[in-house]
Amino acid sequence: MPKAISTCSIVLEDGTKCDGITGVPGTARGWCSKHYNRWQKHGDPLHKTRIMGDDIARYESKVDRRGDDECWPWTGGVNADGYGAFSYRENGETIRLGEPLGPGEESCHSCDNPICQNYVSHLRVDSHAGNMADMSERGRAGGSKVTHCPKGRPYDEENTLYVNGGKRRCRICNRASGHKSQVSKTHCVNGHELAGENLLIVKNGKRKCATCEGKRAAETAERMTRIWAERRAARESA
Repeated sequence: MPKAISTCSIVLEDGTKCDGITGVPGTARGWCSKHYNRWQKHGDPLHKTRIMGDDIARYESKVDRRGDDECWPWTGGVNADGYGAFSYRENGETIRLGEPLGPGEESCHSCDNPICQNYVSHLRVDSHAGNMADMSERGRAGGSKVTHCPKGRPYDEENTLYVNGGKRRCRICNRASGHKSQVSKTHCVNGHELAGENLLIVKNGKRKCATCEGKRAAETAERMTRIWAERRAARESA
């Protein structure tokens, strides 16, 4: 005889009965496998493992809210930098705050706790430069205790350039290094001397070889002429 089939006895939050199929009657508490597994893992057959369709509620479910002046630890996954990671379902964008940030904006922690989500009193919105400056002032950036560059120039607000990872560079030395690398070149890569009529000064003060630039322009024009001729011939033969 065929086995008797029964439906799950769980009543859902909206008052309807679950239409899942149970196994052998009298086993699994009369529940379907989904609700029985939830009960085994979480102690509640109605436990929601993931909130669907409400990104704000899903975000809040992963924040351990405490006092207004305390850290609110992120209980979800973290990224490689140790910050809480949260992805919107519609576009996969990863954020670090409970509210979207504008272009060029970052979240800054006054508590120095990467997983803190207390955007009421521990987090503020700032630019990347402001975030890196704050990191340096708090001694969290490499070399933050160094007050002057190797040439003796101070790492003050006007002369400090922040690069990847919050590292600091002397603006004056950085400009001098770039200028020196250009001026020290006397010939182009093809051996033409960068002097007189053969020297072109382009944007940002960079120097280029007039001979090589002219040759490159002629080759480009020849290539484009050949391409258009082939396209014209293809249209006429069609």
